[in-house]
Amino acid sequence: MKKLILTSILLVFCAMVFPNIGHSLGFEGFGGKIGLVMPDGGDNTIGFGAVGFLGSILPSLTALKAETSLEYWGNSSDFLGGSSNLSVVSANGTAKYFFTSSGISPFAGAGIGLVFSRASIKYKEQIFGLKDYSDSETDIDLNLVGGVDIPVGVGMKFTAEGKIAVGDADWFQITGGILVMLK
Repeated sequence: MKKLILTSILLVFCAMVFPNIGHSLGFEGFGGKIGLVMPDGGDNTIGFGAVGFLGSILPSLTALKAETSLEYWGNSSDFLGGSSNLSVVSANGTAKYFFTSSGISPFAGAGIGLVFSRASIKYKEQIFGLKDYSDSETDIDLNLVGGVDIPVGVGMKFTAEGKIAVGDADWFQITGGILVMLK
C-alpha cells in the first residue's frame, strides 16, 4: 500500500513539474512481442505481450519516447505428490531514449510496472496435514530496458529488448516483436 501511495505522489509531482507532457503524447503505434523470461529462483519460461507506442514525452526532446505494455508469463512444475503454478501479468509504463543512427535505433530506458501475480500449490493427496495453497499479490516494480528498433518496411519496426524487472519478484527477459507505426 505504501508503494502505491508513493507512486501516486510521484506521478502527480511529475505532472506538475512537466505540464507539457500531455500535449505531446498520443497513440502512435502498437505491436506484440514474445520472448524468454528468466525469473529469479524459478525455471525459464516463455512470455508474451502487447505494446502501445505513445510517442515523444517532451516536445523539445523527441528522442525520449513513452511506451505502455501488458505482459504475461507463467510457469508450472510437477513434484512428487503435487504441482505448482505461477502466473504473472505486468502492466508497464516505460520511457525510452533512442540513439538514432542510419535507421537502426538503439535505446535505453526505465519505467514502472504494476505486477499481478498468482501462485498455487496442489497436492494429489492430502497427507501429513498438507493442504492446497494459493496466493495472489499486487506489486510495483522498477523496469530497466535496453535494445534496438530496426525498420523492416513502411510503418513497421522489429524490436529486440532486454529487460530487468526489480521488485518483490525479480526477473530478466529477452523479447522480440513487431511494431506497427501509425504516424
